[in-house]
Formats: sequence, structure tokens, C-alpha cells
Amino acid sequence: SVPLPSNGQSDSWQAKLILPSDRTNLLWPGSSSNSSANWDGGTVTFKVRWYAKTGAAANAGVAWTLKATSYGDTQVLDSVFGTGVTRTHEPASPANDAHYQTAASSALTIAGAGAGEFVDWVITRTVSDAADDWAADVELIEVEITYGIATSLSV
Repeated sequence: SVPLPSNGQSDSWQAKLILPSDRTNLLWPGSSSNSSANWDGGTVTFKVRWYAKTGAAANAGVAWTLKATSYGDTQVLDSVFGTGVTRTHEPASPANDAHYQTAASSALTIAGAGAGEFVDWVITRTVSDAADDWAADVELIEVEITYGIATSLSV
């Protein structure tokens, strides 16, 4: 069997992307993945790593919203996405040409969640959020998903 992480409670998977965004092109193409077979089917949290070449200013921040849906075998692929969760990030010392990482989000419910199922993810830069006042384009680098573990896997 594969051992549980040291805390026995969670694990993570990551999607590494480098996707440019401007303040008018806010939705990135969806990303899909198979969920872990030992995922407990519960809520997940996420962190976003992002890059800004320009636009740094005191008290400037970015807002990211992630939503997801899960598909099982023979399930119709027009399922509704779960309610998105928004995570804002205002760097303590904003600088141009810098890499940033948010803290973990609040709990995100994946619509139709089931362990081992196919998951579609959609992330947006949410400029309508009052906390998103970074005046320039940014690039999404990576989304890290953390999820609860039900059991260890047998191999």
C-alpha cells in the first residue's frame, strides 16, 4: 500500500500552467484531471501561484475564483459546476516582475464529487471583486489543490 502523508489528513495534486491574462480576457480554458482514487470525495482547497511583470502598487491585489464539477462513468457531460470560491491576494510588498502565491482558499465543493472520477476545473481572474485592483495583466502559473484522504491505496 501507499503510505498516507505524515499528517494523515490530506494530499494534493497540482496543475502547472502558464496562462496570460489581461483585464478583459478573464476566463482560462478549463483543465481536467482524474481525481485521486483515495480522495474522500469531500471539499478541497486551493492555492494560486501567479506572476506580474508590471502593475505593482501599494495595496494592489488580485482575486481568483475556482469552480469544478465531477463526472462518473456514463454520466452526461453537461453537469452544472459547483459554486465557485474566490481567493484574494494582496502581496505585502508588491513588486514588478515578481512571483506570488495565495494562502489556501476556503472549502470548495466539487459538483457531483466522487473519488476516482474525472474533474473539470475552471479558474477565472475575478476583476469584478473589489479586492482585484491590480491594474495590469498577470499570468496564472499554477493551481495547487489539497484534498482529504479516505484510505491508503493498495498497489
